[in-house]
Amino acid sequence: MQYKTGDILVVPTKPIGIFEHYGIVYYVGEIGYVAHNSFTSGKVISTPLNEFLSGRKLLRVIPSKSFVSDAMIYDKVKLLNGNNVKYNFFGFNCEEFVKDVCLCDIGTIDQRREFAILAVIILSIVLVLLILK
Repeated sequence: MQYKTGDILVVPTKPIGIFEHYGIVYYVGEIGYVAHNSFTSGKVISTPLNEFLSGRKLLRVIPSKSFVSDAMIYDKVKLLNGNNVKYNFFGFNCEEFVKDVCLCDIGTIDQRREFAILAVIILSIVLVLLILK
């Protein structure tokens, strides 16, 4: 499948896949890249398209909704790295990065809210089990 500049690719997180990971496609010449804010490296990186998708199931593609160009995406990655912007689950995660680049609403449920709900459920179960013990 051929992806267009600005398309947002959604894949499971590595290695567990509990959450979704977002990246935005751009090209340098004929070579496709995915810019994404990486939890593992802690910074915004560009990964070759085939490497980004390697070993991952593509969950969905959010078609480009803006007039973002290859140069704009490349420059944004360079700017954020130059300013030493780091991944922050609660402040600047992969979803926030993609929204910042495309200046668009990607129509997703904020994963931080899902994480908080999951944490509350787990804590509730643990408390109930401790009380019943």
